[in-house]
Amino acid sequence: MAEANMKRVLVVESVNDAGLALLRARADIEFEVITDNLQSYMDEKIHEFDGVTLRRMPMTAQLIEKAPRLCVVSRHGVGYDAVDVPALTGRGIPLTIVGDANAATVAEHVFFMMLSLARKGFAHDRATRDGDFTIKKNNPTMELFGKTLLIVGLGRVGKQVAKRCIGFGFNVLAYDPFIDDAEFEHAACQRVEVLEEGLRVADVVTLHVPRKANTVNMINQETLAVMKPTAFLINAARGGIVDEAALFDALKAGRLAAAGLDTFVEEPTKADHPLFALDNLILSPHGAAAPIECEARSAARCIQNVLDAFDGRLDQEMVVNPEVLRVPE
Repeated sequence: MAEANMKRVLVVESVNDAGLALLRARADIEFEVITDNLQSYMDEKIHEFDGVTLRRMPMTAQLIEKAPRLCVVSRHGVGYDAVDVPALTGRGIPLTIVGDANAATVAEHVFFMMLSLARKGFAHDRATRDGDFTIKKNNPTMELFGKTLLIVGLGRVGKQVAKRCIGFGFNVLAYDPFIDDAEFEHAACQRVEVLEEGLRVADVVTLHVPRKANTVNMINQETLAVMKPTAFLINAARGGIVDEAALFDALKAGRLAAAGLDTFVEEPTKADHPLFALDNLILSPHGAAAPIECEARSAARCIQNVLDAFDGRLDQEMVVNPEVLRVPE
């Protein structure tokens, strides 16, 4: 039986050993990693744990109600649309994220998608293997230098994308009504006040916003119609920000040149999804933050957030609902 002052942590889905090593190093921590039957296990056992780490598993109000000992929930990532934040806040439980642990990695993936689309990497690779060197004339590529980029959401990832694209010679615009002019200036981005204004002039649009009520289907039939028919759209943020049916129609009809998707409404996505039949689309399995170096950083930050919560020294920058940390006057 655990000692009275022992804290118990439930790690939901496997994480890199860089995170687990932090737990092993603490004599006052017991932990358990679960990878199967997640919902049923949590329904039955969550009342035994003081801290929980999450990847894809939702954290509902019903689960939170079953967890009287719970004092921290830590996301292995930065999105939290599957977590009932108000229910946690009502209990005074902080929800933490990994901050900028994956920002540079996701930005690299976005850049990979931009380059792959601009240089038609997969089509040219296949043709070259088949001995068809005429593809360079029959299916020409384009430069990114001098093109206009619109970053939708100038947060941690958006700023990393901006830095790389400025170095590549893009004219970088950004839309984010929630940050001040000083942040735009520091990121060397031109502020766009109205989303449609940016969409209208952009050669490449990349999305970096959380999935919330006001961002679901923010890229839809109407906003896609504003974009240039030669433009690219990249979504490495969250599924549901793009209306997938509207995107399919725009790509198939040639009203949009190409797109790159790392996230989808349904994940894993069924193989017969209509988008998957299109050639002017590059896809990846919600893996923008999957490189091993990023997995190690994210795991360590995720676990460290749990330990910091236990130790009463949480970094407020990592907390989604920092109001739970404030001491009433």
